[in-house]
Amino acid sequence: MLNQTTISNLIEIDKDSGGGFLEEMVGLFLNQTDLLLTSLRTHITQWEPTQVEASAHKLKGSSLNLGADHLAGLSNQLENYGRDNTPSDSTEILNQLEAEVRQVREELQAILVKLA
Repeated sequence: MLNQTTISNLIEIDKDSGGGFLEEMVGLFLNQTDLLLTSLRTHITQWEPTQVEASAHKLKGSSLNLGADHLAGLSNQLENYGRDNTPSDSTEILNQLEAEVRQVREELQAILVKLA
């Protein structure tokens, strides 16, 4: 579930800017997220902790920007695993993260449909 305060703020910015802002943000987020998930899957499989940390950090930041707090939390777990060089249950967290991305994608697309 998306943080409604963040979404409301983004919708307000979108309205103030004449529209298109939120659609562009969502598009960038979705494109970047697909690339980061691929990167995370590769780096976790090969266990490259520095790259896991970096990719997870990027995903965490972009998730927070769009109010995807749970997704950011999962990303933070992977970031910490990379930083601490502890693979632990990183594959399971990645699977949860991918499921959360699907949910966030649906929610963001529903918001864009409402704004259209």
